[in-house]
Amino acid sequence: MKTKLAIRLIAAVAIGLGTVDSDPAVVLIAGETTITGPASEVPVTASDEAVVTVVNPALPTGSIVFTDNFDDGRKPDWQVIWGAWADMGGLLQATALTEGIHPGRPTPLIRPTLTKVGGPAVLVGDYPADRTMIVVSDILLADCTIDVDSTPFIPSPAGKIIPWPKSGLPIWASTGSFNHAVLRYTDDKNYILAGYHPGDGGSLFIYEVIDNFYHQRAYKAKPHFYKAGPLHLTATAAGPIITVRVTDCNGNTDSLSCEMTTLFQAGKVGLFHDDGAGGLPPSSMPPTSKYDNFVVRTPHRQRATHFGQCFARGVFFFNENDSLVSKTRIADPQAAQDYYARAMKDLAEHGFNLAIVYWTPVDHRKIMLDSAQQHGIKVVLHLPEIASMIRSSEQVNMHDYTERVTRGLRSHPAVAGYYIFDEPLVEPGKIVRAELARLALEVSDPEHPSLACIADVAGQYENVLSTLQLPALLVDAYPFVNNWSGDFSEHVVQLQRAQRLAGDRPLWIAPQVFGKLNRWKKPTRAEIRAQIWLAIAHGAKGFMHFIYQSTTGVEGDAIQGLVDSNLDPIDGRLDELKRINADLARLSPTLLTLRPMDLRLPDVPDAVVARAFSGMPSTRYVVLANKDVKQKTRFMWNGVAATDVLTGKEVGSQIELSAGDGKLLKLQFE
Repeated sequence: MKTKLAIRLIAAVAIGLGTVDSDPAVVLIAGETTITGPASEVPVTASDEAVVTVVNPALPTGSIVFTDNFDDGRKPDWQVIWGAWADMGGLLQATALTEGIHPGRPTPLIRPTLTKVGGPAVLVGDYPADRTMIVVSDILLADCTIDVDSTPFIPSPAGKIIPWPKSGLPIWASTGSFNHAVLRYTDDKNYILAGYHPGDGGSLFIYEVIDNFYHQRAYKAKPHFYKAGPLHLTATAAGPIITVRVTDCNGNTDSLSCEMTTLFQAGKVGLFHDDGAGGLPPSSMPPTSKYDNFVVRTPHRQRATHFGQCFARGVFFFNENDSLVSKTRIADPQAAQDYYARAMKDLAEHGFNLAIVYWTPVDHRKIMLDSAQQHGIKVVLHLPEIASMIRSSEQVNMHDYTERVTRGLRSHPAVAGYYIFDEPLVEPGKIVRAELARLALEVSDPEHPSLACIADVAGQYENVLSTLQLPALLVDAYPFVNNWSGDFSEHVVQLQRAQRLAGDRPLWIAPQVFGKLNRWKKPTRAEIRAQIWLAIAHGAKGFMHFIYQSTTGVEGDAIQGLVDSNLDPIDGRLDELKRINADLARLSPTLLTLRPMDLRLPDVPDAVVARAFSGMPSTRYVVLANKDVKQKTRFMWNGVAATDVLTGKEVGSQIELSAGDGKLLKLQFE
């Protein structure tokens, strides 16, 4: 069926926080159809499975070029090279062998000669009765990454692989489907095959198939390390280097890399499917092969998002009286509307432009979003459906799942993005599922990127970022424990680590503006200011303060937020943030342009952090931050002439910083 497909440009959009040039070129890829031209001139009629990407050298574009799954019959964009669609899914049937031919298998048959491979066999068509096939898309790519999330094997409740019921056969003879990616496919005699196979006790492999002969480029024995599905495969082609990585849901993982000798040019991409040697598992077993989540992406193309074009003056927002996690709700719709209208108005009046909204009941999301839109607040909406799916081991068709979750949200003008998980997520299997969820959300709603807050647990979140390609790095690093000594040294180390790991993506910090009995000290005004200026000195491009509302019983002890349950300010912290937000609103056009640079600066006192930045062409800046939250600091400025960006006044020979305060100076080189 052909339907009119609305083009959704995968690019930054104007949402009140930032803008982007319009009318980039568009390439629509669907089946054999490719249309290129200015977006305003491309009439698009294509299958429902079409994926639209923006292609314009002047504009960073989306990384996803194709996505699909095989659970719901979406097959028009695929070409079956070997085997048949009947080999994917459905109940496995025990079939008879007759002279090496699988009855009912349509031509072309899998030729037994393909099993004659030097070294450990890949077992391509290890028996003609195998449920074996290769499918490829019509996309031509040289460098790409293929992510496959599939049901791999059938573990017993104890986590052990179910053995073949007959004696004398190896365990892999009945343990199900194998994850193989097809890269640079030219024809059925020339392609790259990379993946994991349970043969020989388990192995990672990379083969370069040249003129129908399998050249083993890399092999690593990896006996059954998996204990829980789905098994995730990531296969990457980057120039001559091919890398394959396999991870199970318990975090067991391994990788393998090697160099190709022949196949360097662009080719088709796809999947190799093998449902077990002999194809004769017990008829009582369910299907062992489902490619539920399949994404092809080009790693070196980064998509621009509005997270990089706005300076976030945000806050975490959680109403424990209307919350899925607290199992509470405001029963009266008018009362719910009144609450969210008051709250969003209060945020706007205190200079906030963004809120991460937690755990709102599904039927109250629109009420909350309408109130946010009325008062000019953008919302990064927490999706507990996605967070729960990430943390579970349930086999889920992520693309269909995210499509359903976002269907009623993505058109709302207050939505700025989706919050997919909170704080520590360090198990490799969970990280992989988070990245698949992020990719699926990008496909379902390319205009609204995903966001997550990562706690600074030393040595752990670096591993998260190596897999999870978040468009902005949001880190919480709370310095004010009870009996805090007044020393920011550890906090500065955390900021330095965050700046390094953020790389080219914007760095957002979640300052501590809360207190928690017996654990966290409630910060003073000066301590709040110090967090802001220290973060700016380390390249921060936005803030999401934790937390707006106080709570009484969530996460154990009560949390002392900025306001009480009636939305009344508890003390002067909210007014301090209003002043800070006003300053940030004036400074943010400059702060968004700053990039760290090496520059010899005048000597400053030990209590002051000084960092140099480059801005627009030929401009240089210095950020000064006073770590002393008890008293002001005064020192001589013996550097070049400078202007205070906030006040517009020239700095004299002496600079004074109030307790916890800072300055952004523009240097005036002749």
